[in-house]
Amino acid sequence: MKKGTLISFFIVIHSFGSFAQSRSPVESGPNAFWADMSGRPLYLQENYIAEGSPHFRDKYYFAEITMVNGRIYKDIQVKVNILENQVLYLTDDNKEMVSTSAIKKIEFYNIPSEEGIQNVVLESFNGGLNMEKTPVYQVLDSGKYSLLKKIVVTFIDSKGYGQSLVTRSFEHTETLYCQMPDGLIVKMGKGREAVLEICGSKRKQVESYIDKNNLKCRTAKDFQRVFQYFNSIL
Repeated sequence: MKKGTLISFFIVIHSFGSFAQSRSPVESGPNAFWADMSGRPLYLQENYIAEGSPHFRDKYYFAEITMVNGRIYKDIQVKVNILENQVLYLTDDNKEMVSTSAIKKIEFYNIPSEEGIQNVVLESFNGGLNMEKTPVYQVLDSGKYSLLKKIVVTFIDSKGYGQSLVTRSFEHTETLYCQMPDGLIVKMGKGREAVLEICGSKRKQVESYIDKNNLKCRTAKDFQRVFQYFNSIL
């Protein structure tokens, strides 16, 4: 074999090996999720005109799922109905299913947000987030003290004159909470004092950080920055 041909052969083999190593679990073979998960087909019976959505996001996104029993499954296409505490997933042949197995946490990969493309975590701390009436939280920062955003979806039905169908308007309400080191989840107040009062001996350091960065502590983004700093110095 000529030297140039031999070099090309090894480049092709090396490239193929690198490609094979980068394949995701979905590409590499059957996902154990399909065998382990209990679910039922999704049957849509919407007899209304929707304004807004009951879902965390309307599209399916790939995610890592952590069950209440501790098992973890990766690369599952998932959508969450906050209003009805439902976790929807797509099977390997793209059928929509509703999970009946208790799910503790979902980490979505690469979801668009105001801050760009990022991973987003939804979690429950009192049973499965797909169990009836279980609060659903988005984890904004995790550490000894975790910053959580509780998401609640409600709706109002209205019917205009001459309309045959009602219009259902969905509203998302978001409230910040802090999970303390002992697991207790407490509602956050507003303003800098709301976070400073939990800082204990680190209060002056955190206060200095807030002043230096001119944070008003009126938005989730400001609280997130403060929690990230606070957890970093504990």
